Formats: sequence, C-alpha cells, structure tokens
Amino acid sequence: MQVQPLEVIMNTLLKYGLLGNAIFSCLTGIALIIAPVQIAIYMGVPDPTLLMGVGIGLLPFAGHLIIALRRKPIRTGEVYYLSAMDGLWVLGSAAILLFDLVPFTTVGLIVFSLIALTVADFMFMQIMGVRKRVSAQS
Repeated sequence: MQVQPLEVIMNTLLKYGLLGNAIFSCLTGIALIIAPVQIAIYMGVPDPTLLMGVGIGLLPFAGHLIIALRRKPIRTGEVYYLSAMDGLWVLGSAAILLFDLVPFTTVGLIVFSLIALTVADFMFMQIMGVRKRVSAQS
C-alpha cells in the first residue's frame, strides 16, 4: 500500500470540500425552490417564501463553488471568500437556534442543525485544504 503525501491529501480535501459543498448547495436550493410549502410545514417554518428565497440564493453560490473548483490553479482568496460565506451561514444558523427565531418542529430542528453542521464541515475541509496547499508552496 502506497502512502500519499500530506500535500496530495490536503489538495484532495480542498477539492472534495468544494465539490461536496456545490452539490449540497445545489440540491438544497432545488428542493427549496420546488417544494417550499411542504418543507416549511415539515420543518415548522412560518413563511415558505423565505425558503424559496434561500433556495434561489443557493444556486448561484453552488455555481461559484464549481467555477472555483474548475480554476487551475484554484484561487486561495476565492476559497477563503467562499468559506467565509459558509461561516456566515453557520453563524446565522446558530443565531436562529440560540434566539429561537423560528418555531421549528422537532424534525425541523434536527434537519436545520444537521445542515449547519454539514456546511461547517465543508468550510473546514476547504480551509484546511487551502491552508495546507499554501504552506506547501511556501
């Protein structure tokens, strides 16, 4: 069995972080656009149009992630920018939960929390991947 150098692993981490984030954002956006009323009822969100707006906003973000992934080389600043957007999502989610701003159902609370944790995971993968790549180039 051949051991991969840390540089290869971290570059893979960056690419999987960007790709996973793009796929997750796109699928979530499409679901929120196609079925905002059903999702709102299921999760306990009082305004389905808010969910549709979030879905519409996620699609260009997913596109930007794909563009960033396809650049050769991947731009460090762009990855930090996209990761900052993920960070804002996670912080916003934490504020919504902390201040009880949405009357989530139990399932809605679990799903909303899992989405925030998933976004945080993608952010972590992207930041760790790009930081290790930058330090390897120095």
